Amino acid sequence: MEEPTFSEELTSKKRSAGFPALLVAGLAFLIPIFFLPIDGAVFQFSKVMLALLGVAVLFILFALNTFKTRALSVPVSFTLLTLLALPFAFLASAFFSAHPQASLFGYQIDGDTFAFIALCVSLTVVVLLSVQHVKQVFAALLGILAAGVVVILFQAVQFFFGGVPVAYFDSPIANLIGGWNGLAVFFGLLASLALVSLESLSFTKVSGFVVNAVLAVSIFMLAVINFNVVWSLIALISFAVFVHALTRSFGRGGHGADIGMKGAAAGLVVIISLFFLFAGNGVALSLQNALNIQSLEVRPSVEGTV
Repeated sequence: MEEPTFSEELTSKKRSAGFPALLVAGLAFLIPIFFLPIDGAVFQFSKVMLALLGVAVLFILFALNTFKTRALSVPVSFTLLTLLALPFAFLASAFFSAHPQASLFGYQIDGDTFAFIALCVSLTVVVLLSVQHVKQVFAALLGILAAGVVVILFQAVQFFFGGVPVAYFDSPIANLIGGWNGLAVFFGLLASLALVSLESLSFTKVSGFVVNAVLAVSIFMLAVINFNVVWSLIALISFAVFVHALTRSFGRGGHGADIGMKGAAAGLVVIISLFFLFAGNGVALSLQNALNIQSLEVRPSVEGTV
């Protein structure tokens, strides 16, 4: 039997996902690119408010469905319990910090605060409660990939066409995600999803071309930003995908050499990641100079931490 393509899976999903799964897909698309273009609106805070609204709506839908069906289904696992413990760790750390108020909420729910971590964990939990079938995950995947295409096109305008004529985006490093490091994390997520999707799913020619293009542009953007933390994670994920492709090749009676273009792409990403981790600073600096990019964003390092 011929394996269904990604487009066919999406068509099947639309018939069976339901509103909560479609709402998750909408949030996956909107949160990376959403901002309020008004004076006084904090860029990241607008995304936080959208996520908070999504958490509330998804929880209400889950509660209504539970009352209707009189059945409560919660996918309990060690990973979920560990995730739920994360906000409590941040809460304890905030109370014992030198500035508890700043550690709890920051200026307006900043990314390294208890409130932000609690919101992210809440969003993750309600997504797990709302999307419990494999086919429904395709909606969220499509939403993230679509948001990635929008971010890529926007950043291309910033780099090559003089930027968007809006006050918030007056420099090449200005982006829809927020910070320069945050943009690296987003492109790392895109590259990881593209690699896993290419290895796990069957695509039509058009959708396969789009996913491969997203992967290639994401790697290029990571080369420009050159955030070592993200390169480390990409190296681990791409190596895992490469090993999976190699294992599948042996499982089909092959000798490891017939891993295909998908496995070869993962292997190439491993090599690129290791290169930029250990010897890519000069290339990244050349790319930044060519694009007239100057980034002064503070980044964590082993030397600075020790």
